[in-house]
Formats: sequence, structure tokens, C-alpha cells
Amino acid sequence: MRRPIVVGSIPVRSLDALQKKISDKARHCDLVELRLDYLPLLSSKIIEMLNPFADKCILTVRSVDEGGINQFPEDIRVAFLSEAAEKGFLIDAELSACMLAGIRPFIASMHFFREIPDEPMLSDLARKAGESAKHVKIAYVPFPGVRSRMVNLLEEFTNLSVMEMGGNPESRIAFSLLGSELIYCHLGDPTASGQMDCPRAVKMVDCLWNNK
Repeated sequence: MRRPIVVGSIPVRSLDALQKKISDKARHCDLVELRLDYLPLLSSKIIEMLNPFADKCILTVRSVDEGGINQFPEDIRVAFLSEAAEKGFLIDAELSACMLAGIRPFIASMHFFREIPDEPMLSDLARKAGESAKHVKIAYVPFPGVRSRMVNLLEEFTNLSVMEMGGNPESRIAFSLLGSELIYCHLGDPTASGQMDCPRAVKMVDCLWNNK
């Protein structure tokens, strides 16, 4: 089983000293996620500024419907993500945006805060997501009986990552032992409930995978 990729998430509220912050934080994880939906505005200048980190950072502009912070006009948000993908950045885009706008992201993601589809529908969504993205991510608020659906999906798909939001942070480590590819953590300022801090996650992953 492959070692999971530890992703450290940063809420980007300002562009001031962002390049230094990325350089400082990158040593604590495999990839850095920049949550750009914390910014008040989006512009192509952000992409130009981050160009040296194109292969080290995941750019995310999460939609408000799926947990984003600031709401941008959808055409501006999609245009920004499309431009970043075309310029070689690793991006995380919702499956809905991928299907509507033809974005081919590094990660196609789905977030379920209330009702969670049944297993056949989840399987169909994961299959569709995998047609456009290298990785598929499902994040959900845990309800009784849902974990078994996720375990079955991890057996079905080799490019899937599962994150519980609001559950025990160690559940993300447990899912990685079942094949979940990515573990999202925080670098001092959580962007979602259920994230553990990156140094702790890396220590646990190293301990588990170095002994395999």
C-alpha cells in the first residue's frame, strides 16, 4: 500500500509574505493547499505570483455551497481555476464545477454536510470525478452507517481520498490504512473540522509506513 500524501492547508487571508509562508510551511507536509476563498478578491496576479510553487501547492477556491468562505461570481471563480490548471498548477475543484465548466483538476472533490448519497450514487459520482481528475476526494460529516459506505468505495477506487469533517481526526489516518490517498491537515490554523496538525500527522504516517 502506498504511503498517503499529507496535505497541509493554509487559509490565505492576505498575499503579504505568502511566498515565505509557503516555503516555511512546506517542510511540514508533502503538499501545501492554499485556500484562496479566504481572500476578498481573485486575480490573475495571484497565479503569476505563485508560479514558482506551481508543483508544490494545491490551489483551492472552494464554493460557498461546499464550505467556502467568501462567495465569488461563479464565472470568475471558474475562470481563475481554469487558468491555473492551464498553467500547470495543481488545483482542487468541485465535481459540479468540473462537469459544468470542463475543468480537469488535480483533485475533483465532493463535500456532504447533511444528506449523503447512497452507495450506488456515491460510486457513480466517484467514477465521474475520476474521469477528469487524478485524485477524487469525498469529505463528509459522519452519520451512523456512512463509514461502511466509504470503506466499500475505497475498495472499489484506487484514486479516492476520504475525509471526515467533525469526526475524530485519527479517522483520516485510519482511512489511509484502507487506501485513502490524501490526508488533509492544518498548519496552525484549521480550514475544516477534523483536521489534525501536520507535524503530528506526518509522525504517525512515518511510523506506520516505515514499519510496513
